[in-house]
Amino acid sequence: MADLTDLDRMLAEHACARLVNAYAQALDRGDYEALEAMYADDAVFARPTAPADRVVGRPEIVARLRARPAATLRHVAADIVIDVLSPAEATGASYIVLYRGPAPAENGALPTMNPVPLVGAFKDRFVKVDGRWVFKERLGSLAYAM
Repeated sequence: MADLTDLDRMLAEHACARLVNAYAQALDRGDYEALEAMYADDAVFARPTAPADRVVGRPEIVARLRARPAATLRHVAADIVIDVLSPAEATGASYIVLYRGPAPAENGALPTMNPVPLVGAFKDRFVKVDGRWVFKERLGSLAYAM
């Protein structure tokens, strides 16, 4: 890492941690265009609820995310730790808590939350492509059985 200054390392850490948080918010909004832009072309993804089911390729990842049933979601990413390996590569780990419930009612009533949140983690690999950090690999796992 001799070719990285402390400032370069901190900027990369911040950009990757911001990507983790922006991902959670885009997923909750159902913003699939934003999610698609967050992955490398040949990225690998596994949901925490299906860690052995790895999906390869940005279009396939987004198609899988779109196929989920409609729901009200709130992903909370926490304890994000980023390790910068080079000017264009980093790894990261974070915890995730997912609060979920049915899709919002048409009358505007708040949905009832599932009483059991999902608690898990992500192991990430990031790459810098055209000047911005994206996910190269995002592998989820659960900490507790559902």
